[in-house]
Amino acid sequence: MIGELHIVIDNTFPKSLAQELEAYWRVQYPLWTVQHENDLGKASTIDAHWIPRLANQRKKGRWVVITADAGVNDVKMGDKLPVLCKKHGHAYLILSALARTSAHYKAAISSVWPELPLVVAACDLLKHKRAHVGLGMLSNDPTKGYALRVYSRPLREWMAENA
Repeated sequence: MIGELHIVIDNTFPKSLAQELEAYWRVQYPLWTVQHENDLGKASTIDAHWIPRLANQRKKGRWVVITADAGVNDVKMGDKLPVLCKKHGHAYLILSALARTSAHYKAAISSVWPELPLVVAACDLLKHKRAHVGLGMLSNDPTKGYALRVYSRPLREWMAENA
């Protein structure tokens, strides 16, 4: 079980999302913190500058970076977010491009919030693989719900076979 968990909402999302998630979940998860990437450094700082510094921010707990950027279309220099997170031992969660509004982002992340420790465990298992933990809608209709997946398979199913 994870005690302290430090969640970073990267700059592919509005800063208000981090504030809303922190306020919404603070009572149930008092040892978890939520920050926006811009709270850790200047806006538009390349990932290679702020991701390695996460470990120096806190002495206890694990880090999870939540992003909508898989790094595929990133033209910035340096390693991409998934590579950097793996290299520095941080977990990360990539939201599907299907969620398009702040309300969808909040709903998607909130729907899996209690499962973030499982995301951390999966990221540990995926450290030397090209796969990622993704969060997407169950269908093109956001009212149908959201699911965590690895290799297009439900996360819990994948974990049961790989843990």
